[in-house]
Amino acid sequence: MGLDITRIGAPRPLGHSAGRAVCEITTTPVPPGRRGDKWSTIFGYQLTGSLRAQHDRAETITVTCDPGEYPNWLLLVDLAILRANEKEEAVSPER
Repeated sequence: MGLDITRIGAPRPLGHSAGRAVCEITTTPVPPGRRGDKWSTIFGYQLTGSLRAQHDRAETITVTCDPGEYPNWLLLVDLAILRANEKEEAVSPER
C-alpha cells in the first residue's frame, strides 16, 4: 500500500520574489523514516526547474514559479504528488 499523500485545500499565496509567485500548499503528513524520505526525494526531483516545488517532509510544499509561464502550475504539483505516491509504492512495497 502506498503512502497516499494528497493536497489539502487551496494554495496560500505568500507574495512574490524576484517577479515569481510564491505559494504554500498543505498535504497530508509525510511519515518520518525511510518511506517518507523516499517519497520526498521522488517528489522533489520532479519540480526543480523554473517551476520549483519543495516539500518540507512534514506537510507543507512551497512552490515558486512564474504563473504566466506555468498557468497550470497547481495541476503539475498535483501530478508530481501522484507520481511520487506511485513510484514510492513501486520501490517500497509493504510486506
